[in-house]
Amino acid sequence: MEILGYSERGVINTFLYELYYFSQNQNLNINQNLNLNQNLNPNLNLNLNINLNRNSSENLSLLNEFLKMIHFPYNSSGKLFNIISDAKILIEQSFSDFGDSDFLLLIENNGKRETVFFEAKVKTCQKSWCIKEQVSELEDIINNKKEDEHGNLFVQLIRKVRLVEGLKKHGFEKFKKEYIKVFNWSTKAMNIGDNPVVLEAVKKLKDYDCNTYFVAIVPDNVKNVENVYITKLKKLLSNCGINDCYLNNWGFITWEEIEEFCKHYNLVNTLKVFQFNNGQIYEKDSHRC
Repeated sequence: MEILGYSERGVINTFLYELYYFSQNQNLNINQNLNLNQNLNPNLNLNLNINLNRNSSENLSLLNEFLKMIHFPYNSSGKLFNIISDAKILIEQSFSDFGDSDFLLLIENNGKRETVFFEAKVKTCQKSWCIKEQVSELEDIINNKKEDEHGNLFVQLIRKVRLVEGLKKHGFEKFKKEYIKVFNWSTKAMNIGDNPVVLEAVKKLKDYDCNTYFVAIVPDNVKNVENVYITKLKKLLSNCGINDCYLNNWGFITWEEIEEFCKHYNLVNTLKVFQFNNGQIYEKDSHRC
């Protein structure tokens, strides 16, 4: 049987499940080795099996390698992801007025509970996509004090910043009643609502608030994206009132890098979905912007 998903959701779902099953296979290999060792050495402690199965960071090594690939142009502190010992993944999680997240990682990173928001954009077969156009659109929204009407990538990430800010400032119970603006000139305010599934996700978010990262997955090349982040985006985000503690954790990764990652680690199912969506995710060898 073969399962093929469409566009960015198809790639993301397959990629995340393949990472998950990789970790499960690591568990299986560890257990098999332990069982073999125990046959050779009956005195081997059985508790070792349980601890490794549940907590070994080796089982999350591929996720760890993926996170290390993310570029953080504003953060000079070195590696942000060191030892991932646990992870929860929420796919297409809604946060009501604050928008959906293509996927959300709740991780234990070097003993700290942290959150990683991912927002993904693709270059479809019918339309082009350019990081510079997204920044120009954000600049227009800020300079002319407009509302976001087109799902701008950076406004979507700013909404997640407001979500995290509001939750930290007010606490869970009070946050449920708060109405928060994306920009100070916004005519509409965002509320988390009363959907029980959304509120359960917010509770989980609150438990992983040591650090929060805001990552864009984009159909452009690294050079273009890094240049835009450094020369234009940082100033615009500062003008929006994004504090440095959040700004330093804005990052990106390209679809091309993700596909190369899948080739390197032989994630064959994700590669098949990339091939199925050829021309729908990113334009290969594109330096158009």
